[in-house]
Amino acid sequence: PPPANTAPVLGQVSATSTQLGCLAGYVGRAETATISVQATDNAGVTAVTATLTGAETGTRSLAHGAGNTWSFVYNPANPEQGMGFGGDVTITLRATDGSLNSNPSAVTVNVYCTG
Repeated sequence: PPPANTAPVLGQVSATSTQLGCLAGYVGRAETATISVQATDNAGVTAVTATLTGAETGTRSLAHGAGNTWSFVYNPANPEQGMGFGGDVTITLRATDGSLNSNPSAVTVNVYCTG
């Protein structure tokens, strides 16, 4: 078959919470949010990644769940995801298919840390 030339379609990005609190320096004592999205493509979605910008930065891979759902748990107290920061974190999800077509969608999460 010819390669896909259309980008994957992302549904509404959802977060179980967009207001998270944490205790700086205490891994595992922060509130977490599951960030998820439905991603579809005529040739199949091969990956969904999250890029964090704002009070925290970095890139995360999402796990492929049931059906077309992709998700990851955002934990502001995880040392790999930064800690002790407060403010808005914009999480931009990007779905990619086997032909490297991609399509972004974003959600903003406010993180407030104490301690």
